[in-house]
Amino acid sequence: MKTLLWTFCLGCSTLSLAQTQSSSRTGDVDVGDGVRIHYVEGGVPRATTTVLFVPGWSTSTAVWRDQMTALASRARVVSIDPRSQGDSTITVKSNTPEQRAKDLHEVIRSLRLANIVLVGWSQGVQDVAAYAAAFGGESILGYVLVDSAIGSGAAAAVAKHDRRPTLARFNRPALIIAAADSSEIEAQREMSR
Repeated sequence: MKTLLWTFCLGCSTLSLAQTQSSSRTGDVDVGDGVRIHYVEGGVPRATTTVLFVPGWSTSTAVWRDQMTALASRARVVSIDPRSQGDSTITVKSNTPEQRAKDLHEVIRSLRLANIVLVGWSQGVQDVAAYAAAFGGESILGYVLVDSAIGSGAAAAVAKHDRRPTLARFNRPALIIAAADSSEIEAQREMSR
């Protein structure tokens, strides 16, 4: 597990790694109410570990292309377009982290993913946090939270709510990554105290 997280970090920071070309597959998962979630899958189909990527708001699976390529020789790699993003269904209903967590759970169930390292970036971190709150560590080996502090919702942010109880939702190892010049770096430091 630690090796996979280290490999992920190394792959993110040095994309000059030897890149393995693997065939990718795309598809959609019906999550109900006329909404389908688009995914891209590659890597080793029967690998013992799956790395599942969730992009930030208004981005698609394409944002994870280089990381998926870097990890494709070692793991099953899957990236999703959350609802209302990329090639997934655009909807005005339920564009909340809590609903996106349910969508994510349905993708995990439908694709029969297990032993997952769940990676979220920006808004994707909020979706991952909602998944951890709703489903605990079900099927999860660990979390990677990239460049976003975990929030407790808009009302809590206005009230300058303590983020530590929210971080306690993560009952598996979590790696928090932030660029040195990130506006979120201080909030992430607070979360680890």
